Amino acid sequence: MSSEGAPSSRRTSLAARARRAGVPFRGPIVETGRWTRRIVFVAFVAAVAFLGVQAVTSVFQALDHATRFSGYALDGAFQLYNPLRRLADGQLPGRDFPFFHGVGMPWIHYPLYVVFGQNIFASEMSRWLLSPVMFAISGGVFLRALLGTWTRAVIGLAVMTAMSNTVPQLNLVDPGNSMIGIRSMTVLFIAAAMLWPVRRQRFAFGFLQANTPLLIAYALLGVSLALGSEQGVAAIGAFLLVRFFQNVRRLRWGWRPFAQSAVDALAAVSSVLVVLTILTGGSALSALRYALVDIPADQGWVFGSIPNVAPTADALVWDLIGGPVLDLRAMVPGFLLTGLVAVVLVVIARRMRAIPPVAVPVVIMLFLAGLATLAALLGYISLMTQLAPFGRLATAVAVGAGTAIVITAMARTEAAIRSGRRFAPALVARPVAAAAIIVAGVFFVATSVAARTPVLQEIPKREVIAAAMQGPTQDDYEVAGPGFRGAMDAILSRIPPGADIWATYSSLFNSQRDVFVPAPGGEDYIIHALGAERREAYENAFDSVKPEAVITTNPNYTIYEEWLWGRYPQFYATLFQDYTLTVETGSHLLWLRNEVPAPRDAPTVQADVQGDGTFSLPGNNTDRVQYYELTVQYVASGGDLPIVNRLPRFYLDVSGSGLALSGEILPPDETSWSITVPVLPGSAGVSVSPYIGGVARFASLDVTGAEYRQLDVAPENDRLMLLNYCSWNRTNDLCTG
Repeated sequence: MSSEGAPSSRRTSLAARARRAGVPFRGPIVETGRWTRRIVFVAFVAAVAFLGVQAVTSVFQALDHATRFSGYALDGAFQLYNPLRRLADGQLPGRDFPFFHGVGMPWIHYPLYVVFGQNIFASEMSRWLLSPVMFAISGGVFLRALLGTWTRAVIGLAVMTAMSNTVPQLNLVDPGNSMIGIRSMTVLFIAAAMLWPVRRQRFAFGFLQANTPLLIAYALLGVSLALGSEQGVAAIGAFLLVRFFQNVRRLRWGWRPFAQSAVDALAAVSSVLVVLTILTGGSALSALRYALVDIPADQGWVFGSIPNVAPTADALVWDLIGGPVLDLRAMVPGFLLTGLVAVVLVVIARRMRAIPPVAVPVVIMLFLAGLATLAALLGYISLMTQLAPFGRLATAVAVGAGTAIVITAMARTEAAIRSGRRFAPALVARPVAAAAIIVAGVFFVATSVAARTPVLQEIPKREVIAAAMQGPTQDDYEVAGPGFRGAMDAILSRIPPGADIWATYSSLFNSQRDVFVPAPGGEDYIIHALGAERREAYENAFDSVKPEAVITTNPNYTIYEEWLWGRYPQFYATLFQDYTLTVETGSHLLWLRNEVPAPRDAPTVQADVQGDGTFSLPGNNTDRVQYYELTVQYVASGGDLPIVNRLPRFYLDVSGSGLALSGEILPPDETSWSITVPVLPGSAGVSVSPYIGGVARFASLDVTGAEYRQLDVAPENDRLMLLNYCSWNRTNDLCTG
């Protein structure tokens, strides 16, 4: 009896070791079967080939963007390059300068930045290489933890990549405008840690867990916040919520699950503080305040107002359905449909026992983390980007569950056929379901190939390789494309050597001169001066530093130039009065400081405010623009309901002026605010009236007073007002001459 049982025992031991080691074609999903293994092997080879082509495409994309640099002058490339320059200068994020998307983002790119030469070429190479690499690693690790072997993970990763890089407008493999791919990746590592088998359970006091995967998950919570503030908070909240219910299920109702959950929360807080302390040189609390207080406080009125979309029911429905009518091809409906499909596939996979039971709470955690980022809706509506993390996580879940279903169905069908089992509905349903999922996967891969092949074909490969060989040793002017070179020639030639350059969006002008914006908080972008204290310090510093040169954006290049005027009014009032517009390029404007500051002795005039808050400013019968600094006293209230009271937007409609936006924003937490109102020649008068946008059911806005004074502005600066006004009103008589 013992001799007969020995081979069976040996096979069981080998199978167990194979499962632990992740040997291809073995494990909890795939039963033995010759044809199943052959099909999986063919799929694996095809996946490797597909991913190889994608990798080659990503490398050439990086080379193409890094050489002949012609990137967008705002956000995008410079959102990373400026912090990398500061890191190389010995500065630290969170201590010496803020980073809008998490203090760990510059650090994770910094090694490649150093390797490639510490210039714009190096920054772009690191940005365009790291995003696809981390997409592959995070997706691969998660799928390996879910599916049991690297072979299955590679197959799933190929489909996941195909589903994520087909649409150019929101490619989660490439970095995009705000590197959303890297910012949303850490939660997949946390999910992998939760899925990883616990080989040795350890307990403190008999019930507090202390196993290796859990400790790794704790550490990753801090990393998640460092690599993406919103995504990190969402991941931590989702993890702790799911852990609480896991603790209740394991320990039953009582004080013990609450004790374990308290330990989980303490571990999360400790992880965040340790990680941020290391990355910021001891300034963790400062970094947390910026990420969790300053940014959210200004999210609504700064970013969630005209010309951006404030949260309303109509705007939300429009984004949800993809336009005026339902369009399943649109990004947001596609994300939601992917989530629905993922849920269905997880249910099927669990009924087939193709994925382990622990996958269910992990999937719930991923979905909660993806949806929690919708808290940004309190500020503004842009579901295509706000739901992108959910779309990525739902894609990973759908692909993982789908891969498990297909391989398991094939293996069990083959086993049934080989055993000579009689016909049963399941024998037909399994291969049909597997075939449907395979067709979907092949469709996505084919669509991705069709979309990405032209990208690779259009890149002049020999040219970019030759340019890349020189890139690490070149300065930014040599790396720049014709557009940036022309702008640098026009602007830098007018700025004296050694002069301070204050740019509202720091770019190649500052890097070529090897200077930083001398803002006290280290803000390279004016929009990063968020929170009342930081904004006031930024504006006061500009007034006291008195830089020789200021570079702003051309209103014809971006609709957000005037948008800045109402959010940083003191900065722009000083700019208009004490500087002269000297150079105009397609993307930027250069202002040089006047030798003598403009007088501030114009009398202040009280406006006649009517009962409904309306009032007027004088017209303009001269032949040039007249400028008024308008100061409004008001009381704005969003109501008594927390959260809901942050949804209204408070505006001034300034009709008959040279302003182009349909409303000038008033901060809800202030009681007095100033804006510069240009009045164009021929204006019969300016009418100002308050109104409320967004969700305004419980909101009120009372204008209690208004005053204005005329500003002394150089005639050359009138050009800016015409550029701004005509960018929106091209058919006006002033703009057609």
